[in-house]
Amino acid sequence: MKMTNISLRRRLIWASSFWICAGFVIAFLLLSNIFKAQVTQQFYEELDIHVLELERLVQDRDGGYLAMGEHFSDPRYDVAKSGYYWLVREGDENKLESPSFDGFSLDLEPDPHPPGASTERHKVDGPTGTLLFVERSINPHPSSGQLRQYIVGTDKRHLDAMVAEFNTLLGVSLGVFALVLVASAIMLLRFALSPFTKLRTSLSNVRAGGTRNLEGAFPQEVQPLVDEFNGLLVSMGDMLQRARAGAGNLAHGLKSPLTIISGEAFELSERGQDESATAILEQSRVMQRHIDHHLARARASIVARMPGMRTSLGEQLSQVLRALQTLFKDKNISVKTDIDPGLFLTTDSQDLKEVLGNILENAFKFAQTEIVISAQRSLSDMVVITIEDDGPGLPLEAREMVFGIGNQWDELEPGHGLGLAIVKELVELYGGETRLDDAPGGGLRVDITLPSCE
Repeated sequence: MKMTNISLRRRLIWASSFWICAGFVIAFLLLSNIFKAQVTQQFYEELDIHVLELERLVQDRDGGYLAMGEHFSDPRYDVAKSGYYWLVREGDENKLESPSFDGFSLDLEPDPHPPGASTERHKVDGPTGTLLFVERSINPHPSSGQLRQYIVGTDKRHLDAMVAEFNTLLGVSLGVFALVLVASAIMLLRFALSPFTKLRTSLSNVRAGGTRNLEGAFPQEVQPLVDEFNGLLVSMGDMLQRARAGAGNLAHGLKSPLTIISGEAFELSERGQDESATAILEQSRVMQRHIDHHLARARASIVARMPGMRTSLGEQLSQVLRALQTLFKDKNISVKTDIDPGLFLTTDSQDLKEVLGNILENAFKFAQTEIVISAQRSLSDMVVITIEDDGPGLPLEAREMVFGIGNQWDELEPGHGLGLAIVKELVELYGGETRLDDAPGGGLRVDITLPSCE
């Protein structure tokens, strides 16, 4: 997965989780090493105390042999292979040893210590594993020059067991603490980013046409963005009004010259110059078609990019039908509609009227007795508007041609061949589609797909 596809919330959660876990791993290693150093130090300090106790308990008896005046204070040294051992040596000979050796002979290097009391720490292979021991060497009889070694040792496994137990407890504690911190970080991030969720919802409402601007209270860090976006929406609305006014002014400015040109053509016709008059009138009609087409396209291209549009399909269809039924009242066409009153489209109302008006005008022209209009939502948040008539229909070869500017399949019918071209471009500007097909009754079926407004 590319990082650019990961949401900001997930990035922050992953980053915080990583650094929390990294921090706890470092803390585990640090605390574990500190504990190990401390417990090792205490381990040897206890052995130092025991070796001094051993020195105090050992007594010289008549006849040159050694004996224990009292029992060793720690009973673990009396248990066979317990891991706790003591030993008294003179030269290379073991004089006394703890019962825990249970017959095991400890292999020690010859004592390199110079004369005089000294304490050393070593390790050696013992009866039950690596033995950590403290050795205190003294010279009880300076005249003999022979050192006496007091040795007290404990298996390293006891130290390792203490460290392992601590590490387990530390790992579980830090792991639980890390999970609590990660969960807290997730909750904190959700709370901190909740204004952006609210902002997204508000933007969706604007896009769907529910509101004209972003509404609600936002934090100080987000409010400037909201204000700028609302200002942009106002600017776009003003730009739309200016575009509509400009298109209207252009149409009005060109209408008068075309009217004059058409008038001059009629005067030429009255003077007997029919050929010139016909050519001028034909070119005037061509100019009018192109002007109407490009004005409608320019206005719709701006409107289609405006957020916050919300138009009721039922209301606009009712207005168009009332006008057309009045215009074609002599044909006595029956119109059946199946439109949900709560169906809204994200289109401009004027554009929707123009689309419906052009399609329905053709339907009224060619229908014999009936027109059927229905609408239903598709799975892709679009609305499919279907208009069917019982007229003669349209051959397959004509279904692409009629969408061209100035193209008419039936030249006997009045018009400029512009309506379907405008319909196709308007629908495509809104991301929709226009399709022509055969109606069940033999006439023409037109399917118009436009974005729905939830």
